[in-house]
Amino acid sequence: MAAGVPISLVGLAIRAWAAGHLSKNERLATSGPYRYVRNPLYIGSLIAATGLGVCSNDPLVLGAIATVFLFWFLPVVGEEESHLRKILPEYRAYETQVPRFVPRLAPVLDSSTAFDARLFLRNREYSALLGFAAFVLVLLLKILLR
Repeated sequence: MAAGVPISLVGLAIRAWAAGHLSKNERLATSGPYRYVRNPLYIGSLIAATGLGVCSNDPLVLGAIATVFLFWFLPVVGEEESHLRKILPEYRAYETQVPRFVPRLAPVLDSSTAFDARLFLRNREYSALLGFAAFVLVLLLKILLR
């Protein structure tokens, strides 16, 4: 738990940061983490899930997380990017400049757009934090009941 919880918190922080810059299907997000990588929500999810896998201390759980990422997340990302190309014409230029999953160390795009807490709330990102808290609570109860 001591190793996994901080990993998950990093993932949740990335998700929260991304959600505060995302107006789904309205405009292209090019600020915040979207300056470094095209899919920060998915990356944050993967990091958070990996932290939960570490918390579980079960290699099968980590294997399941990797399997879900490969067979569910990757196809979903492809479909989502195809959708964005259709509805946001500027997406094609954006995807040539910003990597899909491995963030650049320096941002490619300039942006002065700040984190918007209203977007965070509208995107219901608090639900990821609540889910994480529930999972940690279950793990703590499991430890206490041993």
